[in-house]
Amino acid sequence: MSIVVNITSPAQFTGFSRFGHIEGTIGHTTTSGETVTSVTGVSLSFNGGAFSSNGVTFSLTSWQFTGFIPTDAPTNAFFTVTVRVNGKAQEVDREFVPPRIRTFNDSGTATITYFMIFVAPTVAINQPIQSPVSIKSTDLPYHAKLSGTASEATERTLRAMLSP
Repeated sequence: MSIVVNITSPAQFTGFSRFGHIEGTIGHTTTSGETVTSVTGVSLSFNGGAFSSNGVTFSLTSWQFTGFIPTDAPTNAFFTVTVRVNGKAQEVDREFVPPRIRTFNDSGTATITYFMIFVAPTVAINQPIQSPVSIKSTDLPYHAKLSGTASEATERTLRAMLSP
């Protein structure tokens, strides 16, 4: 007996940058036919790392993850995502009058493989960097405050870069 978990989007072997969206469904019955009455938690593990519910929302019939994919998924390589759903199921034994109802904890998992695209970040620093003429060894380490932005290429930019 286990809760039926499906990963519906995106398709297997889809390429990801560090930010992604993954979603799926939760079956209303277990693999043995018992009714799923509640879902108490959904968590994801990336490439065998620890399970986490950060970025996960769910209902009785669906779940979704939106957020940063941890460094457990290396760049320029395939990685796995395992989804674990915990909940309660109910078994009805109709051989008894009135029927016996047994509620129990249950769980289910699904795993899929994706590809982590290597994306070089774009970094922009707002002011010019100046280095001092000389630094005494007693002044090390030398600290400088910088400000600017960092970003990744968009999916459209990636497609243009990868197209022949």
